[in-house]
Amino acid sequence: MEAQVGIYQIFGEIGRGSSGSVHTAKNTQNNQELCVKIIEKSSMNTKEDIEFFRREVSILSALQHKNIAEYHDLLEDSNNYYLFQELCQGENLTKYLENNRPISERQIEIIFHQFCSALSYIHKAGVGHRDLKPDNIIIGANNIVKIIDFGLSTDDNQHLRTTFCGSLAYAAPECIRREPYIAWRSDMWSLGVILFQMNTGRLPWKTSNIVQLMKQITSGNFEIPPSIPAPIKNIIVQCLNQDPTLRPSADDLIGVRFTRPEEPKLPRRSMSPRATVKRTSSNPFFTGAPQYVQPPISPRMNPSPQRRFSQTWIKPLTNLKDASD
Repeated sequence: MEAQVGIYQIFGEIGRGSSGSVHTAKNTQNNQELCVKIIEKSSMNTKEDIEFFRREVSILSALQHKNIAEYHDLLEDSNNYYLFQELCQGENLTKYLENNRPISERQIEIIFHQFCSALSYIHKAGVGHRDLKPDNIIIGANNIVKIIDFGLSTDDNQHLRTTFCGSLAYAAPECIRREPYIAWRSDMWSLGVILFQMNTGRLPWKTSNIVQLMKQITSGNFEIPPSIPAPIKNIIVQCLNQDPTLRPSADDLIGVRFTRPEEPKLPRRSMSPRATVKRTSSNPFFTGAPQYVQPPISPRMNPSPQRRFSQTWIKPLTNLKDASD
């Protein structure tokens, strides 16, 4: 497909959903490459469908964050809506995990903190994504994260929701039980599932049967492999808490470290003359271990005091405060 819509040229298809397709595009005024989501008007049969789409556009146009796909424009003709957005270069997290196994703790930490930064931003703006999953997360050059597809968002995440949205394997138990829920808390459950998957390459649930899957999620029936480091395990456990009010907020997790900070490497100090090792059984203090004898220091030498270093290890994440509703 190649077409002209307003100032935009539309090119080949790169994705397809139930309501339309996604294509590459270009702004002919500045040659900027974009993507366009083409939504067929015939797919919007009810007022709810139209409101759903308007909500998506309204939310996208208000979001400005480096880890969120940027909104550009909306056009329409008699048949379609054309939603122009940033073209996110890279691969979705599903493919990224397939192509880059195993992923180091440091890589996971870098990607995870970007998730948290973006989620903290949208949650403070009163938005819940409600469909977080690897397919909606793009990993670009230098592990830069972009979150896409806010079609299931709500413009007031403090209101209790009752409609089920999202993908089942990443859905919070309160959503599956059709209980009223707060959108940002269900996002944090989804984040816990994604973090588990990034570390293991699989979901926490050990079934593909829909009924059994729902039972496992709503009962909290999952096991964390012992190979997962304690700081990551603690986050997963807290995000996958059956009680939504006990889950951490994205703000709580932004600064959490998974890995030990690297210590600066200091140049090796040379000493002259060198220390010598005296080994002799006639030494009354000899116990079989080398005895180190330091020669006297020359008056011209003025050695600096020996530096001491402390090693700091990040404690496991505990007692994260619960964000207020």
